[in-house]
Parts: sequence; C-alpha cells; structure tokens
Amino acid sequence: MHRRESLTQTSTVIAVDMSRSMFTNGAFFEAKRVAFALNTLIRTRFPRDYLELVVFSYFAMELKPERLLQSDWVDWNGTNIEVALAKSRELLDKHKSTNRQIILITDWRPRPTWGPYGDEGTIEGMLREVKRCTRSGIRINTFMMDSAPASMALAQHMMRMNKGRVFFGLPGQMGRYVLVDYLRNKRKKI
Repeated sequence: MHRRESLTQTSTVIAVDMSRSMFTNGAFFEAKRVAFALNTLIRTRFPRDYLELVVFSYFAMELKPERLLQSDWVDWNGTNIEVALAKSRELLDKHKSTNRQIILITDWRPRPTWGPYGDEGTIEGMLREVKRCTRSGIRINTFMMDSAPASMALAQHMMRMNKGRVFFGLPGQMGRYVLVDYLRNKRKKI
C-alpha cells in the first residue's frame, strides 16, 4: 500500500540544456513547459518542496521559473553538462532534505575537447561531477532527447554511477514522464 506523503520534503533542480540542437528539435520549448508545469505543481500541492531551475549551454545559470516566459537569457552555444551539474549541486547543497534530485533535460553530445568558448566540459569532467553529486546524496534523473548510440551508452554509464534513471524519448513525451515520476516519488510505503 502506498500513500502520498506531503510531509516528505523534496529538493529538485531542473537543469535544461539550451543548446541550438534543443531549439531545432523542439525539445527546448517542451522542457520550458515541463519546468513551468512542475513549478506550478510544487507551489500549489507541495509548498514545502524546493525547486530551482538551471539553464545551461557552455555556462550554467540559475533562472527563476517565472522568467521561463521571457527569452532574454537564452544562449544556445555549446552543451556543458559538467557546469550544469556543478551549479545544480551547489544549489542543492543548501538544502538538506532526504530527497534531493537533479532532473537533467538534454539532447547532449558532450565534447571531449576544447570548444570556441574555452573548455565546454569534457566527458571526464562530467563524470567527476556525477561522482560529486553521488557523494552528496543527489540523484540525477536524465531525460535525454537523443538516440545516438554513443550518447545513450554515456547516459547509461552515468546513471549506473549515480543510481539515477535515464529516460530516452522525443519531444512530446517528456512532460508526462517528469510529472508522473515526481508524483511517484512523493509516495511513502506504509
């Protein structure tokens, strides 16, 4: 038997990739809608929960959910998952709830070399940050909008390290997965 436990506090950071490919395949606009919907759900049904939003390209920045409707902050150059995870971990380290998670939404293909904006994050650097998140007790759930075998293998490796989950999909499916997954984890066995 399961019961929804509104006293179970959850701290969540949604990290949204704002690279050019996320725009062209439609995933960025859906990621914005999902973040907005999750923000509304948490504010209305789970007001004790913590939610922040991080957007990233070659850099990562915190963004208030109400700014999702604006676009002056968008910069689609690069995909640096390492800095996105680091910024998310920094925000979550301020909250000591037992349920801490990063929801990573990306279609990533991390670059193993330097890019035009300096170090855009290496695979090794990203995996080091995954280890830091794991040591901090932060679960990473990845919603990946790419079906390239190398990207899928890397995402699965990352999830084995962290004990998080990875969902592979296309724009149009993400919203259902994120919201249902969030509610499912609000249950407590009795």
